[in-house]
Amino acid sequence: MPVLTRVSVSRDGDPGHGDLNEDGFVDGLDLGILLGEWGPVPGGPFGPGVNSDFNLDGFVDGLDLGILLGAWDPPVRLGAASAVPEPTTATLLLTCCVLPAVARRRR
Repeated sequence: MPVLTRVSVSRDGDPGHGDLNEDGFVDGLDLGILLGEWGPVPGGPFGPGVNSDFNLDGFVDGLDLGILLGAWDPPVRLGAASAVPEPTTATLLLTCCVLPAVARRRR
């Protein structure tokens, strides 16, 4: 019988935690796999080749989606938009924005 917790599912001792592609994260790639296996499981709950039936009810459905979303843990990817600017960037910004405003004010 499967043991179900908030973030893990156990099938006879084999941990399954929503990380269907086993990359260490539960993210959009795993969601894509689950959606690709959506529907009845061929051969029943223990059918071959279907890993997305977390609750072993013979269907990949909303219950399995809920389990996957409960374990959701995407990697943090820092891009250019989330990077902290260097102090020289702040100085350049200050020079380009504040000094022209002060110069206009003096005229």
